[in-house]
Amino acid sequence: MHRLGHLVLALALAAGAVASAESFDQRLAKTNLADADAVFELAQWCAENNLPTKARRYYSEVIKLSRDHDGARTALGQVRVGDRWVSEKMAGGGAAAPAAGATDASGRKASGRGPSADEVAWDLTPPKDPQPHATFIDTYIERMPRVDNDSRDMDVSIATLAMEEHQPVAVPRLSAALLRPDFGDLYGASMFLSELLKQGRTAEAKKLLPALVKASARVEDVEDLSSFAFSAGMVKDRRVVPRLIQLLGHSSSDVQSNATAGIAAVTLLPEKDITAARAQSWWDLNHNVDDRQIYHEQLNSSDPRIAVEAAKALYDYRDKAIVPVLIKLLKVEDRTVCNEAIDVIRRITGQTWSYDPAGSAEEKKKRAEQIEKWWKDEQFRFTWIEDNKTVAPGQPAEAPKDQSVELVEQLASVDGAVASLAQGTLRGKGKAAVPALLDGLAHGNRLVRRRSGDVLKVITQQALPYDAAGSEEQRASEIAAWRAWAVKNGFAPAEGAQDKDAEAE
Repeated sequence: MHRLGHLVLALALAAGAVASAESFDQRLAKTNLADADAVFELAQWCAENNLPTKARRYYSEVIKLSRDHDGARTALGQVRVGDRWVSEKMAGGGAAAPAAGATDASGRKASGRGPSADEVAWDLTPPKDPQPHATFIDTYIERMPRVDNDSRDMDVSIATLAMEEHQPVAVPRLSAALLRPDFGDLYGASMFLSELLKQGRTAEAKKLLPALVKASARVEDVEDLSSFAFSAGMVKDRRVVPRLIQLLGHSSSDVQSNATAGIAAVTLLPEKDITAARAQSWWDLNHNVDDRQIYHEQLNSSDPRIAVEAAKALYDYRDKAIVPVLIKLLKVEDRTVCNEAIDVIRRITGQTWSYDPAGSAEEKKKRAEQIEKWWKDEQFRFTWIEDNKTVAPGQPAEAPKDQSVELVEQLASVDGAVASLAQGTLRGKGKAAVPALLDGLAHGNRLVRRRSGDVLKVITQQALPYDAAGSEEQRASEIAAWRAWAVKNGFAPAEGAQDKDAEAE
């Protein structure tokens, strides 16, 4: 009976995922190709669903419809200089690739060529299995090599492995399967790895990675290798770089594109500038260097995108060296960099300082100077907000946001990885995220509205009508229907109850 219950639950979860999922052809058929914002949403959808070639194509189509579309230009690695859009490298932001054996900006010199993919040391001992006699999960793992990647059986297998109660067994059991020469699936394993990362279970993802890399050497299916290249890079373990460099030479453009994205995720190098030679130079220089040292060196990069990614990585180390760099980055033209920088500053200080990434250069400079003054006054007695749950000294606190509200805001990100992680985390929060998602349906950003609706349908297993691109009147009616259903079924409090709770506080 217990086993049957697991099966029913797994099927229900997978059914929800399948119901909310769309094929590219279905998404394309629903898209108004004469509407720049609609085409931009299609490009974003392609990026989120591991279709980088199609994503780039439709970002280009957006620009044909709307020459100054900031989101599409940013996604293509372009910045505005005067009245022209140019590549970031031409604008002076790109960092030149170091020659093999040359020193980088830090003055370090490669000690020699880094280990090849075959020479990288991976611990191929499967993680300890907490329930070695349990067999329930085996059925879902063993069928993965036999079913089509886009089949319902594959979706059910991935959804079952990703369920919280199954993960402790799924990771060691799938690791052991991947190490067998007769196990030929990478797609399902890579998608499971991505689900672990979306749920914030990075430690579990890292346990699965060695076996996944090992299996990638014998699997030849293009879609499997493409999925592996993208997912493996998201773990940000630099030991995958030699294997991804190999895949840059694959005959499939999709495999090449995802290997490039994977290398960019690990190295923080601009994706548009990555070549096998540059990636190899990075690996030669950094394969035996501490991660924190690498991030420190990249923090001083002349490329704002590298610098902001390094600052985000160093935040986890609570490294105060990131603050002056973030303040400087608030003044650059690249709006994506500005968005990323102010988000980290918000986490550091507890507020956004009324900073607008789309503001004028003068306004951005003014806000940056205010933050700089605060930092000069407080840096020696400052403690991290997330550690002590207090607001920065001398600054008025903003009303604290529920985490779900912040995640809904992140759905607007033009960075597909950020938006995808937010979606996965919201799905993992389940019922608790529904009130914030209902508010997301009324958001001013169409991407937030659409993505909120998609996650809402997965969590609630409902398919009430909602069109993110509909008229305000139509959307208001559809949102009202969603709210009524949520209140009736206990997914959200009645508005009156919310007001009473607020008064009680």
